[in-house]
Order: sequence, then structure tokens, then C-alpha cells
Amino acid sequence: ACSKATVADVVFIVDTSTSIAQENFQKVKNFLSSLVSSLDIGLDTIRVGLAQYSDEAYQVFLLNQYLLKNDVLDQIGNLPYRGGQTYTGRALDFVSTKYFTESAGSRAKDYVPQLAILITSGESSDEVEQPAKKLRYRGISIYVVGTGIQNTTELQQIASKPSHKYLYSIGSFDDLPDLSTGFLQNFCIAIESQMQAYIQNQVWIQVSQQLFYYAFFFTAAFAKQYADVIFLIDSTENMKPSTSERIKHFISQVVRQLDVGLNKYRIGLAHFSGVGKVEFLLNTYENKEEVLDHIQRSIAFTGGSLQNGSAIEFLKKTFLMNGAGSRLSEGTPQVAVIFTSSRSRNSIMEEAWVLEEMGVKVTLVDVEYFDRIEATVREPSSNVYQVYEVESIDPVQQNIVSNIETSLQMLYDLDSNAPAVCSSATVADIVFLVDESSKIGSKNFQLIRAFLLKIVNALDIAPSNVRVGLVLYSNEPRLEFTLDTFKDKLEILNYLKNLPYRGGQAYTGIAIEFLRNKVFTQEAGSRKKQGVQQIAVVITDGQSLDDYSEPASKLRRESVTVYTVGIKNITEGSKLDKIATYPPRNHVTTLKYFLQLSNIRWKIKKQLCNEIVTKTFVDPLQSRSLKKGCMDTEEADIYFLIDGSGSIYPSDFKDMKTFMNEVIKIFQLGANSVRFGVVQYASESKTEIIIGQHNQMMRLTEAIENINQIGGGTRTGNALRSMKSLFKMAYRENVPQILIVITDGKSEDNVNQAARDLRQQGIIIYAIGIKDAVQQELEEIADTKNRMFFVNDFDSLKHIKHEIVQEVCSTNGKRIS
Repeated sequence: ACSKATVADVVFIVDTSTSIAQENFQKVKNFLSSLVSSLDIGLDTIRVGLAQYSDEAYQVFLLNQYLLKNDVLDQIGNLPYRGGQTYTGRALDFVSTKYFTESAGSRAKDYVPQLAILITSGESSDEVEQPAKKLRYRGISIYVVGTGIQNTTELQQIASKPSHKYLYSIGSFDDLPDLSTGFLQNFCIAIESQMQAYIQNQVWIQVSQQLFYYAFFFTAAFAKQYADVIFLIDSTENMKPSTSERIKHFISQVVRQLDVGLNKYRIGLAHFSGVGKVEFLLNTYENKEEVLDHIQRSIAFTGGSLQNGSAIEFLKKTFLMNGAGSRLSEGTPQVAVIFTSSRSRNSIMEEAWVLEEMGVKVTLVDVEYFDRIEATVREPSSNVYQVYEVESIDPVQQNIVSNIETSLQMLYDLDSNAPAVCSSATVADIVFLVDESSKIGSKNFQLIRAFLLKIVNALDIAPSNVRVGLVLYSNEPRLEFTLDTFKDKLEILNYLKNLPYRGGQAYTGIAIEFLRNKVFTQEAGSRKKQGVQQIAVVITDGQSLDDYSEPASKLRRESVTVYTVGIKNITEGSKLDKIATYPPRNHVTTLKYFLQLSNIRWKIKKQLCNEIVTKTFVDPLQSRSLKKGCMDTEEADIYFLIDGSGSIYPSDFKDMKTFMNEVIKIFQLGANSVRFGVVQYASESKTEIIIGQHNQMMRLTEAIENINQIGGGTRTGNALRSMKSLFKMAYRENVPQILIVITDGKSEDNVNQAARDLRQQGIIIYAIGIKDAVQQELEEIADTKNRMFFVNDFDSLKHIKHEIVQEVCSTNGKRIS
């Protein structure tokens, strides 16, 4: 049953108080035996410890005491019934100090999964929340099996989160046999997930006004990280033969310290002197001996004029390709070690940035002639070693090895100063929706997991501050935790480090719909009704087997701001802007490789934090400023000309009506001030509201709400011609006349002349294009790009409201600040 869950330290904590009747105690022992029988017990596999408690906690056997399954089963069979009161908190503290220690057989320092299983049947006589929290903060997962307990609040305080994975509450001891199969399945999956954990992070958190430091080291015990290492040598006329030999020796010494193989460290080597020459690619050799033999046997340096920029381009196009053995697209870290002894003509520092933006970690070893000033001014984040005497190059080699290992670690390290980024962003509900389909791949998913850890670490997590939820999806969405599952940052980070990867097909549309229906809800912890900003971050490879445009539009209509990070398989057809909130330039990030996630983490953090701050403080101030400024617009006659053709969905038509009403509310309405009218068009035009018909806000907005879509074709030119007479009827001397056109498609007739005639009449025209609207037509209507707007979906109209209102309100010469 646990064939893949091969390594773990598991401690059973068994309640033997009088809350468990003596006749039921045998059923508990049978349950324990059934679980242990399915585990691979051994010194280097799963170790088991057992404690029992009532008034006191009792040591039955430690993790390193019985390493044969039969011995463990014998001890369970001989477990005595004790009776007494139920002191669960005392028992949790007991196993923390007596069992989960190195001397008791715990292998936590070797990154072995640590799990506790509590079996109880009564409410505790002492406090349990803090003892349980201490265990969880140490990275120990706590499972709770509660029998016959009506109020599960206490059990929830003990169990790891989310409760549906770690808490099992049953009605009676007779239900234990039926529970064992499902419990064991989830338990084994948890062990497998933790065996994938390899992330090293250090977390500072504030607890009870005191700063506690918790360090977790989950690095590479079960999934050791390797890299593709490329050595590029400047073999110019300036490089002396002795220097060349020392560099060969240097590279050989570095390679000797790496575990080389096709599934381990891969090594590539080339030299460059005006043109590049490949010695061997990353997939040429399968073992260390072959690599070392080639280095000693075959390298012949040739002189020439160096173009360092070209050298970087050569490395990129020659080595960072699947065919050359690079595992960049799979998420394997890439390291380039570049040796140079000449002044760079194309600024090697700037070219090194090209590699770093791809996610490649660059180390420069500059021998003899490196330009000191340029290094000081333009040093990228890469390591630079300046060697001015060739004899001093050897001490650098150990630094190179350390740098390679550090570059792997840095991909997953948490930023110790990250929380300062979001110090002002104090209240929001943020849900991450993460693609875990098979196209992502296991290594790339690990990079996503590290990315999530770093983003969450920068947020001010607390029930009254920032809440976080997570959904993974492939064939179907999988809710990992809701907005109200966790109450502090550390427990979220602890959960993320064990996040499993499953694969499958990608159905992004279904997943986004799941977010709207199941996650951004009051039942799942959303505080939307309290006015708290709602944010979704979608991380995808851009490919989906279903349509996501309509589900994303519905989600945005629920006032959820959507950010999209697209990686790897992003094409024109991906249309990630159909997912994200308007404008795409602020809400869509596209990357070619998952390794680039480490480069954009600060960008995403700042976007999220700015979004929270803007929606909380800036937007309300801007709205008040606009409203105040538009109140100063004493007189204006404004018509909306709205597309009601059959290509527009009813929900989109409703968005248009909402947009009009939101714009209207910013102005001071009245017969002698600002007046509004509405004309709808399709194949023909229909006057819905004549200017001056409704001069009271309530009546006007109600009339707009009652407009019904007419359907038909899209004759925008004809509609524009119909506006001439309406504006003539509404004419007031020296009062600006403004037309706001909203359309979603190409007109079936010409718009140019009709729009020109209106402008000659003195009418100012704004054109808003949506979805399939044609930019050329919009320009012909508005006559200037300053009065032309475009959004991808109708629900995005609300995001350009401020821009349009500011333009309209400034037509009388007043600019609103």
C-alpha cells in the first residue's frame, strides 16, 4: 500500500485514558497493526515510534528501538491499557522532546519526513493548541484520528492543515477498519510528497511580540539538484600558453568535484576567438572520466580577435538548446563559467545579462587584462573573479564549485528581507491557481513551488491582514487550501514545501470557474463583502484543452483582479490577456523558461503589493478627485452610442450598461448642467434615452438598466449618421457636445465620412473598441489616438472609466489632477 513511501519517521501517540473503554482498546491496537503492516519498516526506510498517554505520557518505544516489522507489531500487541484522564497537550510536548530528536532516532537533519499520528477519544484536560503548533513549526505533520468526539474544534487545533487531509473524525471504534484504507492512502501520499521536498529556506516570523527564528532545511536529500555547466574560454592572442594550461587544469579540478552524468551534472566546453569552436556539448559525454580525458587531450587554444558579445551569443545559440543536451526547458539550473583575458569590445557585462535574464547563472573569471572600471560600473548579479597573475587562479577553483552549488540553492532560498516589500499592503485575499499538467514537468514544478514560497514570504499573512489560498489544476482543479485554512505564514510555507506534483492534461477554463464558484466565496474565507481586495494569480504554460475566456471574464466581473504568469508554451494563440485584468501590460508576464521565475519574483511581489495598496488607498482618492473635478464641468451634452448587435453576449451588454451608469454618477446632472442620452444600434439605430429626458440620477440610471439588447448586424456608420439630428435637437449655445461610441466588431458599412461630418458639426467623439473591434475604424471615428480606447473584454470597461472621464471632463479646458 505504501510502495513509493519508502522513507519517514512516524510516531504514534495513543490515548489510553478512560475516555476509551477497555473493550475498544483492542480495536485501536488492531488499527495500529493494520497501518504498520503496510509500511516498509527498517533502519534506512520507515522508522516507527510509539507513545501512549492518559494522566501522564509513557514511552513505549523510540524511533531507533525496533527496526523489524514483527518486533514493532509485537510491541503493539502487548500495549497495556492504563485508564485515567486525557492530557493530550502534555503528550504532544512529550513526543516533541523525547521522540523527535536525533538521539531517539529522528532523521530530521537528513531531511527525512517527520510525521505524528494521534489517536484519541476524548477532550483534553489541558491546553493543546500551543504544543501542537510547536510540533508543526518544526516541520512535523500531525494526523489526528478522533473517535466519538462531537466537538472537533480541539482536534482542528492539533491537526496539520488543511483539516480535510489531516483530521479524521469517526463516530465509533467500529469504524476504524473502514477508515484504515483511506487513511493509509493519504498518509502514504503525504510521505511521498515530503520525499520530494528539497527546498532550503529560512523564515523570520513575529509571534506574540517576540521574534522567533525557525530554520527549515529540506535540501536535496531525496531529489538532489544538479546543473548543466558550460565552460567558455577566451582563446585570444593575448592568452599565453602557460595561462591556457592553468585554465585546463582549473577546469579539470572543478569537474573532479562534480558528480557528472547524463542525469547528474552535465558539462560542456568551448573556446572562442572571433568564431566559436565546440569541444564537446552537454550531452557528448556520460561520465566524468570521458570529460576529463577530452580536456587534457584535445583542447588547442588559437589566437584571434575577441568579440565578447558574440561569444555570449555563440554560447546561447550553441549550448542552451535541447539538441545540445541543455535541460533548460525542463527546469534544470544552467551555469556558465566564462574565462576571458581581453578587454571586451561589446561590453561583456551587458551581454552577460542576456544569459541571466534566461535564468542562466554566470560566473566570470577574468585573467590578466580585465577592465577594472567596467567591472565596477556594470557588474551584473553574476560572480566576477579578477585574476591578475595566472599563478593565483588555483584558489579560485573552490570558489567556482561553491558558486555552482550556491546558484542551485539560491533558486529555492527565501529572501530574508522580503517582508519589507509589502509593508504597506496589509489587507487582501490572494488565491494562486497553478498549472500542474504533464507539460510542466517535475523539475519545473519545483521551481514554481519555490516561486510561491518566495511570494508568500513577502506578504503580511494573518486572518485580519492578507489571506492566501491555493488551487492546483490539470484534468480537474484540486483545492489545496482555502483563504481561511491557515492563520499564519509559517504553516503556509510548511505546506508549500511538501506540495506534490501529479501531471495530467490542462483544463484552465474549468479551473478558473472553480475559483469563482468554490474559492472566492464567503464560505471559503473570502472577505469580498467586507470590501477586501480579491486577487487571483494564474501560473500556466499557456496551453489549455478548454476555453478560458468566458470563465475568466466571469471571474473578473466578480471584482477579482487577475494576474497571469505564462511560461514555456506561450504562443499568439495562448491569449493570456483573455485571462488577465486590463491592461495586460500590468497584469500579464510571459517567460520562456521556468528558471526565469527567480528573476521576476520581485516584479510579481511589487505588482501584488501595489495592487493591494492602489485598491485600498489610491483608487478611492482618484475617484473622489475625478468626481470633484467633473462637478466643475458645469455644462455638457453627452450621448452614448452603444453596439447592441448579435455578436454581444447578454452578460457583455449588461457590462456596458454598468459602465454607463458608473460614468454618469461622476457628473452633476441637471437640465442646465450635464445631460446624458443613449442610442443603441445594430442593423438599425434605436434612441433609448433622449438628452434631457431624465435629468435626475436615479431615473436616468434606472432607465439605462431597463434597456434591452436589440440584436442584429453591426452598421456603425449608419448609427453615426443618425446622431446628427439628435445632437441638433439637443443643441445649447457654447455647451460641449460629446459622443462616446462603444463597439465590439468591424462595421458592415463605412464609418469615416459619418464620423467626419459629426466632428465638423463640433461634436467631440470618443471611440471604445472591445474584443474584435478594428483599430483603423476606431481611429477613423475618434480622429485621434488620445480619444480612442481598446479593451479585450466588456468586463474591462470599468478599468478605463477614469481615463475616459478625465478626458471628457477636460474638454472645457480643465485638466483633473
